[in-house]
Amino acid sequence: MAYCHRYLSNSYASKNKTVKALGSLTTEEVESAFLNLIRMVQGVEFRTEILYLQGSQQLSRSSKIFKFSPFFICCQGILRVSGRLLNADISFNEKHPIILPQGHALTLLIMQEIHKVLLHSGAQAMLAFYRQRY
Repeated sequence: MAYCHRYLSNSYASKNKTVKALGSLTTEEVESAFLNLIRMVQGVEFRTEILYLQGSQQLSRSSKIFKFSPFFICCQGILRVSGRLLNADISFNEKHPIILPQGHALTLLIMQEIHKVLLHSGAQAMLAFYRQRY
């Protein structure tokens, strides 16, 4: 996905005669591509909730993510959890984890990657690592 983004930006760069990105992917490119994937998944799975939150309306109790007190970051376009950790001395990702849909292919791929990164550790270690960001 990051290579696709780079290709598109380099295509526009050649038209505008600006510098093209070459070489290995940067961390920023990979992170940007990953956030785009999350935006797309959330846009499909939580479309109604995003529309409500963009319009500053309350979610109905029947929403599948109502219990997480979600909020929408317009600059990133990502749904995050709001909660009781507002004043905690931890990172923004830990205070406001990203909401991912249960059972979605992207969620499963993220869990598989965490499983590999943690060297096939147990479920509790995986959940602790997962909950630091999602």
